[in-house]
Amino acid sequence: MKIVELKKIPGIIEEFGAYSDKDIILTTDSRSINGENVFLALKGENFDGFTYLTTALEKGVEVVIYTSEAGRDEKVKALSESYPNVLFLGVNNTLKYLQDAASYWVRKWQNDFGGIVFSLTGSNGKTTTKELIYALAKEAFGEKVICTAGNFNNHIGVPLTIFNIKESHQFAIVEMGTNHPGEIEVLCNIANPKFGLITNIGAAHLEFLISLEGVLEEKSALYRYINSHGGMFYINKADPYLSSLKETENSVGFGDAGRELAEIENNNIQETYNLWNLKVASFVLSQIFPEQRELFLNKAPLVRLPDNKRSQWIEKEGKTIFLDAYNANPTSMKSAIQSFAKKYESEMNKCVFVLGDMNELGDKAKEFHENVAELLNQLEISNAIFVGRYAHYYSGKFSGNAKCFEKREDLDALWPEVLNSYQYIFLKASRSLQLESLIDITV
Repeated sequence: MKIVELKKIPGIIEEFGAYSDKDIILTTDSRSINGENVFLALKGENFDGFTYLTTALEKGVEVVIYTSEAGRDEKVKALSESYPNVLFLGVNNTLKYLQDAASYWVRKWQNDFGGIVFSLTGSNGKTTTKELIYALAKEAFGEKVICTAGNFNNHIGVPLTIFNIKESHQFAIVEMGTNHPGEIEVLCNIANPKFGLITNIGAAHLEFLISLEGVLEEKSALYRYINSHGGMFYINKADPYLSSLKETENSVGFGDAGRELAEIENNNIQETYNLWNLKVASFVLSQIFPEQRELFLNKAPLVRLPDNKRSQWIEKEGKTIFLDAYNANPTSMKSAIQSFAKKYESEMNKCVFVLGDMNELGDKAKEFHENVAELLNQLEISNAIFVGRYAHYYSGKFSGNAKCFEKREDLDALWPEVLNSYQYIFLKASRSLQLESLIDITV
């Protein structure tokens, strides 16, 4: 998108300076400006990017977009005189302007340059599946593929992802996240996906989505959007909730009897659920680009998962550690435990399971943490460490040997003993506990 096209986006109240024909390289973070030429000053409950206009200008941005409010005119006019080559745009609301500009650009990219947007959401595995789709797509299309960076999957991250799309890109993989009703619909209206997937439905973000039915209703906004806009949606019929979605001329199922996914072996991926994600990635790409199906199937056994605190296998001081410290909900926690326990079922006495909080479960937090503890009992797991504000929920139902810590920092002192006592260590919790910091503690 060109800087000059910003004038087409509604909401501009005042402007100082001239538009140029340069490509937009946009940022909302004045601290990390490194070559970006447009600074958009977001305003939230506890921050206001307008405070950092001078910082952004000193770092060389050529366009500043800010929320126009009473009392700001004099400061902006003074800045425009000090920086006469900079374009200052005062808008009604910088967040809405960002979203509207992204919506404009992605549609122009689709219409004028033939760009394809694939979007995915889900309770578990969406970021991993996104990365696997990206890795395989790059094998076919190289630098013409772009995807959501990290987990920039919300009402700010999705527009920022779209602003990274260049005219030369052909395929964009846009991840969508939610924890409140209505958010996926908003993201669909911004990104305008032609193809889509929901990985699964699980007990995540129940604090606001209330129930699994509520999760399905929210996530399936992507299914409804694509069906109503003439695209193609892929329904995971192996998921008991998603299987209720009807197949139409704009949606097709997979994963049920007679429509099993192609078998793929990959020695770099040890978890059964991530092998499933790899199969789904290969299937989806083969549907979108059928002429590349053989390439995707040939490359799938070679791809690796990124090092992003999800499903990482780490060798440290002769011990094997499984680390999944980015997120946790009951569904992902149970899948990871079952996969790890199956791998080491003959050496369970050498294993310890370190489990932390699963957040955003609302009034069901006690029930779901206790359910996980009961799974440990069913699998005859005997050694566990529970950490976090919900540790007592785990320990109250666990029948094996357990130690509890309210804070992760309290576990730090014990960690050398853990490394000395066990050969195989399982670590999983929600992001707030930052369990990955344990890896740096040595014996």
